[in-house]
Amino acid sequence: MLFISGQFGVAPDGSLSTKFADQARQALSNVEALLTASDMSLTNIVKFNYYLTRAEDAAELAKIRKGNGPISRHRLSQWSLW
Repeated sequence: MLFISGQFGVAPDGSLSTKFADQARQALSNVEALLTASDMSLTNIVKFNYYLTRAEDAAELAKIRKGNGPISRHRLSQWSLW
């Protein structure tokens, strides 16, 4: 069993895009890298929580989730605005 939390859109080289979509994709890539390092994949995910700071990013996140095969099969477990 593996618990992963607090993934942000920061690339391994420390760079951070100013665009929400790029940050969201990078955060998902970060999760996938951690899973791979543990001999797991996105299909092993049981629950995914998303936290947004801007409501206007919700539609873009929905598109990203839909386009990411294994993640899109999960019902949205939590979608919070801060």
